[in-house]
Amino acid sequence: MDRKLVYSAGALIIFGMIMVYSSSSVLAESRFGSNLFFLKRQMLWFLVGSLAGYVMYKIDLKKLSAYSVPLLFLTLIFLAMVFLMPARNGSHRWLFIGPFSVQPSEIFKLAVIMYLAFSLSQKKRDITQWRQFLYPYGPFIALGLILIILEPGLGSAITISLTVLIIFFLAGVRLFHLVAFILPMCSLAAFMVFVLGYKSARVYDYLASIKSPLLGSYQVKQAVLTLGAGGWFGAGLGDGRQKLFFLPYPHTDFIFASIGEEVGFVGLMIILILFYVIIWRGIK
Repeated sequence: MDRKLVYSAGALIIFGMIMVYSSSSVLAESRFGSNLFFLKRQMLWFLVGSLAGYVMYKIDLKKLSAYSVPLLFLTLIFLAMVFLMPARNGSHRWLFIGPFSVQPSEIFKLAVIMYLAFSLSQKKRDITQWRQFLYPYGPFIALGLILIILEPGLGSAITISLTVLIIFFLAGVRLFHLVAFILPMCSLAAFMVFVLGYKSARVYDYLASIKSPLLGSYQVKQAVLTLGAGGWFGAGLGDGRQKLFFLPYPHTDFIFASIGEEVGFVGLMIILILFYVIIWRGIK
């Protein structure tokens, strides 16, 4: 077992729990009557994730790889089935099964990683050649991405595309082939945003915030102010003020800003270094 990897992940988990409580306690007390509400839920998911991780750790990778192709096809079926479900906030992203709901695009992320890892590890094909690069990976991944984009779920499609690019890059795919994979996705994303108007307001807010953070949306402004308030060493754990209903979603979407306010620039750098160690050890 890689101790550096385990210690880095453990440190992030412990600190993450602390920050979930610190950034959500006020909101939890106001909305649910208990400042521990979000912390308890996070701890529950930690236990579930730990159990799942232990099970995966014990499974032989060769046996697990046998399920990669069936899982990919099953996920593609789920992605198609979401269009038969009622829309939520104008999008068909969820598959409802009784009282439970599942987002197939999240399962597709795992399925793609398993499928590519298994297929590329076989080394039966010369993926530096164009035809071998496209087949058999291209059609199935492209179909899944198209279904996700039609939901519409542009953010998930971009995340999966970047994941695929990283896997192909590590596998030794030619740069020309990677560029040929990127261009259609970028063109489609630009068409959806600037022609169809999908998420255009968010994109324009983001572009404006690059020019000047104070020209962005309310959330961006508050996030910038929150980060700036932290300075070099932060206000101290639990002493952040932006979580007092100034910063929206301080424990989820903008938790990085909440962390920056309480531990400062130095604390954020330590966190990023821990993530770097995990990535470095994972690749190595």
